Amino acid sequence: SETDMQRGYIAKYDLDGSNRQILTWLAPNETIADGCIASDSENLYYLNYFVQEDGNSSPLSLIQLNITSGEKDEICQNARHFIVGTYQDKIVIKNILNPITITEDLSSEDIVNAFKQQVHELVLFSTDGQQQSLCQWHQGTRSEMYLDNKMFFWDKEQPGLYQYDLGSGSTVCLYSGAIISENGDTYTNITLSSDAFDNHILLTAIPDSTDVGKATRFAFDLEKNTFQTLTLSRNEYNVNILQEGFDYFLVQAGVKEYSVPDLAPDGQEITTNMLLPDVSLMIKSDYWNNIPNYIAINDDVL
Repeated sequence: SETDMQRGYIAKYDLDGSNRQILTWLAPNETIADGCIASDSENLYYLNYFVQEDGNSSPLSLIQLNITSGEKDEICQNARHFIVGTYQDKIVIKNILNPITITEDLSSEDIVNAFKQQVHELVLFSTDGQQQSLCQWHQGTRSEMYLDNKMFFWDKEQPGLYQYDLGSGSTVCLYSGAIISENGDTYTNITLSSDAFDNHILLTAIPDSTDVGKATRFAFDLEKNTFQTLTLSRNEYNVNILQEGFDYFLVQAGVKEYSVPDLAPDGQEITTNMLLPDVSLMIKSDYWNNIPNYIAINDDVL
């Protein structure tokens, strides 16, 4: 119906886009919080909220959606966390704790200090509401990402790349000290990407000796425990991975202008210029070795 077409929904498809099955419709005023979706073999977990008539938003709720039946359950209300993954039958969430209460009478300096005092806490959350605290760290002391039941993080106080096992609670140092590039620059100001590809963690680094605007990209090979500088660029854009296949990456380097057929308001056929992602395929080893062998995709405008 026209009303349904104006509503959001969650659906599943075959990889070729066929056999669409709508699992659940969203209410007209319902929104899924950005970056707060995780999945296991049976369910999707996400945070949602509702926009009220006065423009204010309701507190976040944690939702469990069965990907076979479409059955939806609210696990808890007033959620104050980020979903970062799943572990066995539990949801991995990150809480941000505020030791200092922020009030309207605080000065700007006091507010900045309050944010610096925040504590990040990693928690295993059961669907019955039970929580198990795993570890904590202070605001600004690490950059982390999650992969294969582990948290990988760069520690800014004790520079190095570490692996924390969600099951055992053990921490292993994978690399200790600053990253040193081929030209001798040292890096300790590291940010980890939330995505990993081909068993590589992606990082962005600022040289310790230069200004903030000069960033370098690295990949850490989890099999060899080594860093590789990523230097591929095209049309003055970094070449970034969008998706991973068995032997190839789908990569993007900025945008490209395409001419596509269109219809004018009076029905006449015209040509419209559109800016779309400039994408191509790359063999994985070429990407990691900074070899610019791009495989063109001809059918990129449908």
